Amino acid sequence: MAMSIGQKATRVMRLLLGLREPRVARTMASFGFDEAELQRGWALLQGLTNGRLAYTGPAQDPSVLANIDAFENRWFPIAEVVLRVRYPEAHARVFANLAQSSGPEVVVTVTTLLDRLQAITKPEAEGGLGEEGVAARDILAQRGLDAAELARGRSLLARLGTFDEEDARPPVSPEEAQAAEDALWDYYLEWSRIARVGIHDGRLLRLLGFRQGGPRDDAGDDVDADDPSLDRPSLDEPSLDELSLDELSLDEPDASDDPAPDAPIPAVV
Repeated sequence: MAMSIGQKATRVMRLLLGLREPRVARTMASFGFDEAELQRGWALLQGLTNGRLAYTGPAQDPSVLANIDAFENRWFPIAEVVLRVRYPEAHARVFANLAQSSGPEVVVTVTTLLDRLQAITKPEAEGGLGEEGVAARDILAQRGLDAAELARGRSLLARLGTFDEEDARPPVSPEEAQAAEDALWDYYLEWSRIARVGIHDGRLLRLLGFRQGGPRDDAGDDVDADDPSLDRPSLDEPSLDELSLDELSLDEPDASDDPAPDAPIPAVV
C-alpha cells in the first residue's frame, strides 16, 4: 500500500527534527551531513506543498494543531463523500493520495486539501476543472464548507506563523508536484539509510522515527525505507509529541543502549 503525501511528509519531519540533535549531528557530520544539507531537507519539505507550508521546527502551539485537526475531522469526510458521489472527477483531483491524519501531519493534509479545492475552480486551460470545479465547490458550500469556512481553515494554518500569502505563490503543475514529492523522498531514503548505518543508540534511532526490532535484510541491516513492509506506520511508532529532543539529550549514551551484535547464523548442512 503506497504512502500518502502526508505520511511521507511526517517521516521526513521526524528525520529532520532528529537530525538537529547534537549527538546525531556529530555522527552524521562524518558522512557529510551539514547545516546546508539540513536546510535543503526543509526546503524540499516546503516544496512538497508548493512552498505553502514553511514548517520551521518543533515549536508548535498545541491548541492551534488541535483546531486544525478538528477542522480536518469535520470537513475532510464531508468533502470526500460529497465529491465522490456528486463530482467524481473533482474527487479524484482533490483526494488523490490524500488521507485523514493527525499530529503534525494534519498541517500538510489540510494545506493540500484547501489548495486543491481552490485549484479545481480554475479554468481548464489553467489546470482546473472549469465549470465542473465551480459546481463542485458550490455543492460543498451548500453542505457548510463555504468561502468563510475555507478562509477559517487558512487562518488556522496562518496562526502557525508559516503560511505564505496566496498571491505570492505561483501555480504548480501535476508534473512539478510529483517531482517535488520524488525529490523529498529521495532525500529521505538517502539520509535515513545512512543514519541507520552510522547510529547505534536505540534512543536516537527512535528519535529519528525508526522502529526498533523492524525487518532486516539478509546482511542483518535494517531494510530500506522504501520497502513495502514499511509503508504503513507502526502502531507503536512514536509521535512527535511523545519524543523530546531535550529528554533524549540529558545524558550521554551508555553501552547498554547499543544493540548487541547479531549472533552468527549456523550453516545449513
